[in-house]
Amino acid sequence: MKVIVITACPSGVATTFLASRGLARAATQRGWSVAVEMHSQLEPFVPVDGATLAAADLVIVAASAPVDLSRFVGKRVWRTSTGVALKKSNQTIREALEQAKVLEGGPAGHDGGGWLTLENGAWERTSRSGRWAQETKRRWSGFSRSG
Repeated sequence: MKVIVITACPSGVATTFLASRGLARAATQRGWSVAVEMHSQLEPFVPVDGATLAAADLVIVAASAPVDLSRFVGKRVWRTSTGVALKKSNQTIREALEQAKVLEGGPAGHDGGGWLTLENGAWERTSRSGRWAQETKRRWSGFSRSG
């Protein structure tokens, strides 16, 4: 089985990396081929390539921040939080395999402006400077940048 693991969190410091590592490890222990895509504040975003996306049997999205799911239409997709994926990687893999649903078409006329996210079963447009950016600022407001 070929799996794409996508992780994202508002701060993108450690949880993104640890959740992706845990899910990738759990998938490879099952003998699956894994491609990882991390959405992080610290690393530049590099999406999985078209060939990998086309060959994927399953997409696992462990995100606590918006992720554009429109490119996964027609793929079996399972969503969870980074926290659950980090703490329960094997259970997440098992649930994804058993319960993932084929993602149906998003809203017509997607122009690439902002991100399309699936929230509570409905497509929602989220700008990069909108709710996600505000949440990131709120979480980082307690950190000092002196140095």
